[in-house]
Formats: sequence, structure tokens, C-alpha cells
Amino acid sequence: MGLQLNEIRQISKKGLNKGALSRAVRLQNRVKFHAETHVAANQVGGATADFLAFVKNLLPSDKYKMFTALMRYPLITNEVVSVCFDKLSRVFDGRNPVYSYNFESAELAADWDYYRRVAIGEPSVWSKKAWEWYKTEYNAVAIVDMPNGITEEPRPYFYFTPISNVIDIATTPDGVIKWIMTRQPRELVSVIDDEYFRLFKSDKSGEPAELVEEIPHGLGYCPATFISGAPIALIDPIVRQSPLTKVLDTLDWYLFYSISNRHLDLYGSYPIYSGYAPNCNYINDTTGDYCDGGFLRDSGGHWHYDSAGQLVPCPKCGQKRIMGAGTFVDIPQPNEKGEEADYVPDMRNPVQMLSVDRNSLDFSQSEVNRLRESIITAVCGASEDVQGKEALNEKQIAANFESQTTVLGRVKRDFERLQLFVDSTICRLRYGDDFISASIDYGTEFYLDNIEQLHANYATAKQAGASTAELDALADRITETQYRNNPTQLQRAKVLSDLEPFRHMTVAEVVELFGKGAVSELEMKIKTHFGEYIRRFERENLNVVDFENTLPYYKKIEIINNKLTEYANN
Repeated sequence: MGLQLNEIRQISKKGLNKGALSRAVRLQNRVKFHAETHVAANQVGGATADFLAFVKNLLPSDKYKMFTALMRYPLITNEVVSVCFDKLSRVFDGRNPVYSYNFESAELAADWDYYRRVAIGEPSVWSKKAWEWYKTEYNAVAIVDMPNGITEEPRPYFYFTPISNVIDIATTPDGVIKWIMTRQPRELVSVIDDEYFRLFKSDKSGEPAELVEEIPHGLGYCPATFISGAPIALIDPIVRQSPLTKVLDTLDWYLFYSISNRHLDLYGSYPIYSGYAPNCNYINDTTGDYCDGGFLRDSGGHWHYDSAGQLVPCPKCGQKRIMGAGTFVDIPQPNEKGEEADYVPDMRNPVQMLSVDRNSLDFSQSEVNRLRESIITAVCGASEDVQGKEALNEKQIAANFESQTTVLGRVKRDFERLQLFVDSTICRLRYGDDFISASIDYGTEFYLDNIEQLHANYATAKQAGASTAELDALADRITETQYRNNPTQLQRAKVLSDLEPFRHMTVAEVVELFGKGAVSELEMKIKTHFGEYIRRFERENLNVVDFENTLPYYKKIEIINNKLTEYANN
């Protein structure tokens, strides 16, 4: 049942879920701190202060000051988060996606196909715009709305509103939005429930005051849904979960250790030197200035400062210090006078260098690397290059593959649910009861291996004596991965693989078999000159993809094979 006007005003004053919205914003800002790339601290927001407060509790004041000086933007965590989301974006490259929309007539189906591509921007709107929101504004809400004013035909659209723009919201225990109140441009407030789209002018306090427009939508549910499909806890359905939520603590430590490691590196480049304090008796007879520890004081004992605010060095001994970068620590000179009982000889070198401890350097760097791998593994299901760093057995490879597939499956379900909700709602608003149903499946197989690893797997299988069927499957996987973004080239590669004889043998191997009488001369000639024959065929006819594409596929392959045989016999 829709909200009454007096209910809307009461809700905006009291606030039903202000606490949950505040928690959602705070948690999302922590994620954005690591996920959103900025070039200056003032662009990041309150999460920077939270992180620095965490660091300040760990370090003494002088080290904290150095830490903040070394904390540069963009943050190093932006890079590792980018790696994670690049891996997760494979959900949009599924091998076997299915998009099904059912209408009462073919004309409406054609209209929807045009409308979704031109007016909504599908399918790229999900892999680009929606994906960017999912990375940094995962607690945002997708809202399907109608344009202001009356048009000849319904032209519904959707947009994302950040959780920080939500004034109040109500959900069922499982996170289905019952109504939502959001801030809009030009000091307007939008209220959407299961019956109406409403637009209000806001008063000075930002609360809805005067009703501007009211449009019934007839959906029977609120046309709004969260981008993220999972709450952080069942008792808190408004606070949603990001792929990064459970590694936020690790991301904080990764940033802390990465910056601390830079500080430690400085000691390797600019070590600490120590030496005897200068024993200088310089006095300026005219001004009364005198040397104290290599720097000048006036006759009243006050230090001299230059225009840059630095101590003025003694003209006699001030230049006999360390040259270049580094730190110099003065050590009192040994007592050469006094009673013999008071004399303590100093056997140290006059000037020494304190280098950084190698164990500390190694630990710091290894901890940075460990945290990085831990983040990528937790978010993506496998580390950045798990197969290239160590030899894995079949069970480990299978476990890594299953782990990655499980993680991608969660993200896939988020976007399938989101797109299905948006598309179905738009169709109901545009076509009414003439829209029957929709189903969206991003696919069940993803491109988890890079092309180099696939080639290595193929070579290993071939050397191990794998069957032709196994080699066919591996070769097809290589082709599909290599040309996944080029459907025409993929189709051509599949046709050529069906035409080439002895697909899994090299020319040298076929020639060797010919010498043993296991291969005919005709087969050897086609294998040896396969590329040349294909180019000749395409010069004389069409390319192998378009050639006789109205015939059954087997017939097309048969005709081309006959032509290749003719070339080999001439």
C-alpha cells in the first residue's frame, strides 16, 4: 500500500532508518577510500581521517609525521583493488550467456530490442557504468523512473542514486525496497513506493513540502533495488556488502605496511652517520658570534637563522659535515684530560655509518607481498599469478579454478538480479500486460586462464599423449579465449580448424609419418600447403566464413575440402 502524504512528511521529520543509512555510508566510504582513485587527500573524504587516526595510535609523533609525508595519492591500494575488479569483470565475458524476453507479439519484441540498445544503452551500460558504481558505490540504489510530463508512449529509464542521497528508506527483512525517499537536483525530493512516483519541493531543512507531481505506475511493487544483492548481515538489510568488505582490515594493513616500507627504504638510501662533535673555538671578535656545535650563536646566546629559517653554520667547522643526503649524529669527544681514574678511552671509529637492518627490510617487503596476495586471493578466489609462480598439481589447479568460479558466480548473480529487475520493470512500464517474462543468465563458463597458460596446458597434454578429443577441447578453448572479443575471427578460426588435416600435428610430424607410409601424399600436401591453399580459395571465391553460408555447415566444409583436394592434385 502506498504512502499517504501526511506519512511522507512525518517520516522525513522522524526518520525510520537514519542509523542504518549512516552505517551504510560510513562502511561504503571505507571501501571507496581504497577503491576510488584520487590525486589529492581533499577528494577522498572522511575515510582518510579514520585511517590516519588508526595509524596515529600505532606510531610515535615523529614517525607519524613522516608517515603522512610519505602517504601519496593515488594510494597504492587503488592498484591492487583495480587488479581484483579486473579479474571480477570476467563475468561479462561468459562463453554462453542467455538473454530471453517474452512478449505477446514479435513487433513488441523488436521494439524492446531497439529500445534497450538505443534508450537504455544495453548491454554496455552494465559492464561500464553499472560496474563503476558497483566498485565504489556498491550500496547505491537502482531506480526505474518515468520522465516528467506526458509523452506519446511510455519512455521509462533507470538511474543510480548514491546511498548518501537517500533521505530515508524502508525494506522487507530480506532487503526488498518497499519505498524510498531521495534528494534530487533543484531542491526537489523524490518519493517512490509501490503505487506512485512523487516529486516534492523541499523546504529549508530539505524535507518534502509541496507536491509537484504524482504519477501512478501500477507495478504493485517499488521500482527500486540495491546494486549489491547481499546485506552485510541479515539483521541489517540496508547495509550492503561489497566484494571488498571482508578485506577492509587487510587493505588498511597493506597500505600501512607499504608506506612504512618506503620509510624503511629511505634508511637504505640515506643512512645515519655518526662522528665526534666538532671541537671548535671560533669567535667573531667584532660581533661576538661564537660556534656552538657547528652553528652560530650571538653574544647573547641566541641562535642565528638564515632566510629559510635554518640554523646558520659556523664558517670554520660548519662545512666539515656530511655532504649530500643523510642524517648526522654528533657523539661527544672522548675525555682526554683529567685524572687517570676518570679517563675512559673511546675506541670507536671517528666517523661511522649505521646501515638499515637487512632482516627488517626483508620482513617488511615480504609482508607487503603477503598482504597483496592475501587480498587478491580473498576477493578473486586465486592469487594474481598462481600458476606462474609455482608448480601446482592437478588437485590444486582444480581447487583454484573452482574457487575463482565460486567468486565470479556471486558477482554474476548480483548483476543478473539487477539487470533482470531493471529490464522487467522497464518492460512492464512500457508494454504493460503485453510483456510476459524475462530471464537473464550471464553464462556458466568464464575465461579464467590467459592465452599463454592455455598454450602451456595444450603442449603438456599433447606431450602426455592425450586423446584427440581432449586436444580438441583444449584447442577450442584457446581459440575461444584468443578471439572472444572478435566473433568474426572466432568463426573463421573454427572453420579453419575443421578444414585443416591432422590438426594437432606439426608439418614436420606429418612428413615423418608420410615417410613411414602412415600418411598419403595428398594428405601431406594439403597439410604442408594449407595456408597457401586457403588464401587461393578465398581469392577465387569468398572468405571461408561467408562462403555458401546458406548451406548446412557439413556441406560447406565438404565443398571446400573438395577444392583443397583439387589444388593438391594439380
